[in-house]
Amino acid sequence: MRPSPGRILFLIAVVLAALLIFLWWSDIILVRKCESHGGEWDADARVCRIALPAIHGTWT
Repeated sequence: MRPSPGRILFLIAVVLAALLIFLWWSDIILVRKCESHGGEWDADARVCRIALPAIHGTWT
């Protein structure tokens, strides 16, 4: 007996929802992008901290 199309669509929706929840919880995509730009991921604030080099000289 074949599974019904409604059941298959429901299972696909459940898997996609679980994937979305995992990506939101882990911030894995944001962490990878932050690291590729030379930053450090601050998990508490959920931001990428990038240290800019000091610029020597004076403004005129």
